[in-house]
Amino acid sequence: MAIFFRNWFCGVDMENIVFLLDNAALRGLITASGEASGFPDDNLLYDQRSVVWIQDAAGAATLDVTLDASEDVPIEAWALIDPNLGTDSSETLRVRAWSDAINGSTLVYDTNDDTTSPFNIWQPFIDESLDDLFTDDVMARIKPCPMMLTGLTTTPKYWRFDLAGSIVHQAGVIFLGSMFQPDVTVDASHQTVLKGRTNEKETDGGQTYTRSALSRKKLKFKLSNLSELEKWELMLRWLKVQDHEKILVCRNPDGDIDQIMSTIYGRIKDFDANDINYLFSGMPAEIIEDL
Repeated sequence: MAIFFRNWFCGVDMENIVFLLDNAALRGLITASGEASGFPDDNLLYDQRSVVWIQDAAGAATLDVTLDASEDVPIEAWALIDPNLGTDSSETLRVRAWSDAINGSTLVYDTNDDTTSPFNIWQPFIDESLDDLFTDDVMARIKPCPMMLTGLTTTPKYWRFDLAGSIVHQAGVIFLGSMFQPDVTVDASHQTVLKGRTNEKETDGGQTYTRSALSRKKLKFKLSNLSELEKWELMLRWLKVQDHEKILVCRNPDGDIDQIMSTIYGRIKDFDANDINYLFSGMPAEIIEDL
């Protein structure tokens, strides 16, 4: 199995939709090893993808997150949204957590525990013959989102993301929160991926020019075939975050290329926390990737 969901070993079905909700990192503090002017590390704890953190110079980087002392959300999963890690094997990611302090004496989670080294997002399933096609422009439009189950039921307060490689690292949002996956596969309609947006502008002299924007994904799905207990659990989780917080949805956590394409960070479209029609009728819900 490829590394994208390498830790989906805790009884998680590799074909059923996964929801990551209640991002505790947004209520925490962050310190990066470096930041470029105008692109501070605080942007990683702001829930808009396009408001990014950028490193001040090329090379290895660390992102240290300290959760609020009163935080009680179990950190069942982590994600790093929109990193610019490429196919080069030297561009890797490692995530660790401690219960006492960052880089402290009580390590409770380490992505290295089930592998010999930090992992590269793309290496396991990108054929060498395709390497030349994965240009910087293409990589920027795909916008990967590495994520992983932690196997934790507790709330470690101290986290470090280690980014390796000789590039100037950047990323959009850090996620540390809870996970929900139903026992049955939802009824999902065709997913639109990488739908680019082009904005046409006009200069003062009357000349027109275009500027490409971030690509977007969307997914429609029906939840009417969930068990009654699962419907109520998901509704209560949604009621907790309501529409003020974005969630991560992965339609196909198979650890392969489709996992990248089926991972969406955004809000349930027109979701009303008091309206349970999404759960108890055949009405489809739709999540649209936020920019």
